Amino acid sequence: MTKKTFTFLSVLAVILFGYQPVLAQISSGRLKKATLGPTIPSSATDPQSEVIESGPSVPKKRAIENELVFKATRVRQSLIIDGIIEESFYGSVVPISDFIQTLPEENGEPSELTQVWIGFDDLNVYVSAKVWDSSGPDGWTANEMRRDGDQLRNNDHFGVFFDTFYDRRNGVALYVNSLGGVSDFQITNETNVNKDWNPIHQIETAIFDGGWSVEIAIPFKSLRYRPGTEQTWGIQMRRSVIRNNEWNFLSPIPRAVARSGPSGSNRVSLYATLEGIEAPPIGRNLEIKPYTVSGVRTDLTADPQMSNNKYADAGLDVKYGITENLTADFTYNTDFAQVEIDEQQVNLTRFSLSFPEKREFFVENSGIFNFGSSGMRGSNRGRGRDRGAVPTLFYSRNIGLKNGTPIPILGGGRITGKIASFDVGLVTIQTDDHTTAEAESTNFSVLRLRRDIFRRSNIGLLFENRSRSLSSSGS
Repeated sequence: MTKKTFTFLSVLAVILFGYQPVLAQISSGRLKKATLGPTIPSSATDPQSEVIESGPSVPKKRAIENELVFKATRVRQSLIIDGIIEESFYGSVVPISDFIQTLPEENGEPSELTQVWIGFDDLNVYVSAKVWDSSGPDGWTANEMRRDGDQLRNNDHFGVFFDTFYDRRNGVALYVNSLGGVSDFQITNETNVNKDWNPIHQIETAIFDGGWSVEIAIPFKSLRYRPGTEQTWGIQMRRSVIRNNEWNFLSPIPRAVARSGPSGSNRVSLYATLEGIEAPPIGRNLEIKPYTVSGVRTDLTADPQMSNNKYADAGLDVKYGITENLTADFTYNTDFAQVEIDEQQVNLTRFSLSFPEKREFFVENSGIFNFGSSGMRGSNRGRGRDRGAVPTLFYSRNIGLKNGTPIPILGGGRITGKIASFDVGLVTIQTDDHTTAEAESTNFSVLRLRRDIFRRSNIGLLFENRSRSLSSSGS
């Protein structure tokens, strides 16, 4: 490790851990939720009883026009995630089934029945559904198995969307077709979508006489949410019947919004409310991923020749939960060998291609760095720049690459999350020299602060600095 790298990482560690008590104190405050109206008392539950419901899953109350409030149910017996709806839990809880059609008929009745159960235990959130379809398997559209495949939303599918911070702006989502093809993504400010968010979850589907079913288990560790045991989330569900060009939602979405495509489902401000989830305390999660690589090179055509030249290298990635809502990532001598390669594009335009960010270090919570419709992940998914979009002020793909040549990353750190009412993002990366690419050792630093105001607005700042280590001149 060079002296400049050691100094850089030492300063970063002091900043993080020196201020940890202050950050923990600030982020521990919970926002008070306004009382939305009278509630229906949940039924009493005897832990020793065979009855495992803790309350109704049907709508409890209507707070304001078009806002529904549902209650999740604690699962007291393990669910086998196999796609088959057969455990006693499903017979003890009334399923959610009052979906509303948005397309083709606004506020119409769905042509097919959809039944959904929402549960949780100490480890997972469960969403299970029976997707009834009278046309039979031959009438279903299901031909996409690629994760986050572009055609998945054009298949018959069921989707669930969570606003875990209940801020009416940001969320996470996943939807699945009858084959088990899955798409999962993050939503930022109701507009930006990050499909490179790939959390741990378990999803299984099955076919029954009358339709198909799905069971979804999402570990609490895969989600970020407010501190506290009792949780209030936003929730939306979507069911498509492709042969009828039909889209049905749990919480109504205006037809004009739904016609805009997938962004209609991303209207987090229109989600219903989910109560009753009791989340486990979020511990100080620590993930360490070291790597080592070694080998022997022989190239007699090289100048100078290489004959049995031995080499070895090692590096480390660390993820640490500073507080419940604030996560720190560290990397040393970063290796991106396992990153998915970019989709090959033939560019015949005068606009440069802008590929999405897929490196894990940069992906999680990348939406915090979005400015308008731009952000870390690149714009337009590699299909060229959108001339009508906000300029991409921070494009992380410029770090560690120069004219297609990988530049070694000595080390770096990243902090993302929430502190009180602010979204916070901080990135600092130190790259090494690269003679072939004519790249000098450079430090990249970015600071992003953002606060939501009014109903659908926000205010914030984005600070960037790039300085070459040799000349110490910022640019």
